Amino acid sequence: MIFLQKMKMFNLKNFILLTIFCLPSYLIKGPFFNLLDVLMIVTIIGWLFSRPKLINFFLAFWSLHKKVFLAFSLVILGISVATLKGGNISVGLGVLKSWFILPFVFSLVALSVFAEQKEKKKLLGAYFWSAFFVSCLSLIFWTQGKVTYDFRLMGIFNSPNYLAMYIAPAFLLGTVFFMTSYTRASLKNKLINLLLIITMLFVIYLTKSYASWLAIGASLLIVVLIVYKNKIKIFVASLILIISGLFFCSSLNLSSKDIFSERSSLNSRIIIWKSSEKIIKDNWLWGIGPSNFQNKYLEYQKYFPPYLEWAVPHPHNLYLGFWLSGGIFSLAGFIYLIFLGLQAFARSKKKSSLVGALVILLYLLLHGVLDTTYFKNDLAIVFWLSYLYLYLL
Repeated sequence: MIFLQKMKMFNLKNFILLTIFCLPSYLIKGPFFNLLDVLMIVTIIGWLFSRPKLINFFLAFWSLHKKVFLAFSLVILGISVATLKGGNISVGLGVLKSWFILPFVFSLVALSVFAEQKEKKKLLGAYFWSAFFVSCLSLIFWTQGKVTYDFRLMGIFNSPNYLAMYIAPAFLLGTVFFMTSYTRASLKNKLINLLLIITMLFVIYLTKSYASWLAIGASLLIVVLIVYKNKIKIFVASLILIISGLFFCSSLNLSSKDIFSERSSLNSRIIIWKSSEKIIKDNWLWGIGPSNFQNKYLEYQKYFPPYLEWAVPHPHNLYLGFWLSGGIFSLAGFIYLIFLGLQAFARSKKKSSLVGALVILLYLLLHGVLDTTYFKNDLAIVFWLSYLYLYLL
């Protein structure tokens, strides 16, 4: 009996790692579920059968982590009410399922199955290898000339920004691992690790995502200031700033036309944010519901000069996205979640073990100032894995 339970747990662990590796499989869609949903549901069901005292587990977790559940409940409450008020119930339920409930429960299950600290690293490792695989696949697209009209690489995703947002956190994870394990690693491992992160870096460069570069530089800088000390800290921080600045300027081609032209991506975002501000003023309490921004954005065009962009599914800001999708309750719940996570890191005596999860979370939050870095199936799981990893350790 014990042997069979160990076999079940072994297979469940492998299936969890497979699910994380297959995060982009949400692109394979059916009438009610996408493939990633199915993988998460199978994982959760397998976990349920492997726990004979399931109620005791949930009661123990609830008693220890009530604040996280409270914050998460506020997010769910806001989006649920906004969905009912918005009228698009089927879409709202799909959002709750695929962007919130399943990612949260799956991440909780994954971290409970990989209970030991050494094993938990495998979860982030599976995401890293997934991002590297997507990077290699994207390079094949690039060699075949499959880029956007403005020569930006988007690979298997619907936009270059989506590709950058998926790969950049994994690149940061690999970079932090490279820095922290440099003195212990063999020359062979150093070269392999360096090759992996350089490949990802090149793909991010090909996306020409300026916001991604800014978030990468800022995230690494914050982590370096936390991890390193004295002269090493100053050297590494300066190196990060220089390299990030060079790549950022190179992406812009040092052309003021790209930055200051009337039709620049920055000016386009400013118009989107102004429109979002107007929508929030009229719907500040409950928001407009998930996946309703495109219609509201077009509806509010009459209050502004002609838009620079018309196809805008998200408000290009993570925090505006939560406010618009679920009102003030969802925004408050999300901000409270972030506060709890950073507080847990500050109090932890194992900060060196949490740096990987921290840099991923920092990237999502910082890039979220200029893009919506949560409302996507794969990014939702990346967020909850890194957040719960940080909070529960």
